Amino acid sequence: MLANDFFQASYFYRNSQNLTWKFKQLPAVKQLLNFAYYREVDSHKAMLPKLSSRYCDLLNSLSVKGVAKTNLEELAVSDTEAMVHKAWEILQDATQFYSDGSRNRISTAALNQHPEIFLWGANEALLDLAENYIQLPVYYLGAELKREVSDDSLEGVRCWHIDKEDRRMMKVIIYLNDVDERGGPFECMSKPLSQTAATAMNYSSGLVSDEVMDRYIPAEYWQACTGPQHSAFIVDTCSIFHRARPPIGQDRYSITFHYISQSPLMTYEKIYFGDMAALSHRLSPRQKQCLRSRVHA
Repeated sequence: MLANDFFQASYFYRNSQNLTWKFKQLPAVKQLLNFAYYREVDSHKAMLPKLSSRYCDLLNSLSVKGVAKTNLEELAVSDTEAMVHKAWEILQDATQFYSDGSRNRISTAALNQHPEIFLWGANEALLDLAENYIQLPVYYLGAELKREVSDDSLEGVRCWHIDKEDRRMMKVIIYLNDVDERGGPFECMSKPLSQTAATAMNYSSGLVSDEVMDRYIPAEYWQACTGPQHSAFIVDTCSIFHRARPPIGQDRYSITFHYISQSPLMTYEKIYFGDMAALSHRLSPRQKQCLRSRVHA
């Protein structure tokens, strides 16, 4: 009965979120929301944190293209080695996985027990980058640790789509193994091409097949984000068409950290960490503010 109640609650949650998003797309409502949004962005400009030159380069690429390539060494986030070690430790335990189509995930409950992963994504340098890109105070939503299974499935997020949580969001995707063209790379299009395709197909939401996408943007313009182990891609999945290309040579192991504004258009409960009260003493006031809906002093 409890499981049934959970799935019913999850179903109604997702539907209420979709209805909220559709309401916010009504022309009059959207106009009012946009007016408030741009006023908020303008008033927050003076409070944006300063970035290092390296992070400024990442911000510029993310702003122009919707994607920036880097690696863990260049990001220079503290405790990276411990985070990666813990991720692999969890991935070696098959009992931690649950199946989500052709993707195997580690549950939020399991990740909550490993602060090395959660705290890495809460690093203030990453929060600074996210805030500069999103241009508003941000929420850090936690991480997803997953394995893309090597098969020829083209379902779900393996189809082209644009996320609709907000006007802007930031994800940090880290490859835990080498990922080449056959290894199921994250694949995307630049912001200009994504806008061209979205306008041409009158896209608002949903999944788009390769065949349909190729009519608007030929496959030679699709960008496969390949790289060696510990490559990192900073992306805005609310601004670009993207997908997880099916791996056909080997499984792809990765971890993704999520950042969004504190007033998003909609949210999905599955990527939120639970109550992280046990970590409160290890967080700065700024970090707590970015987690205030989930961490209590």
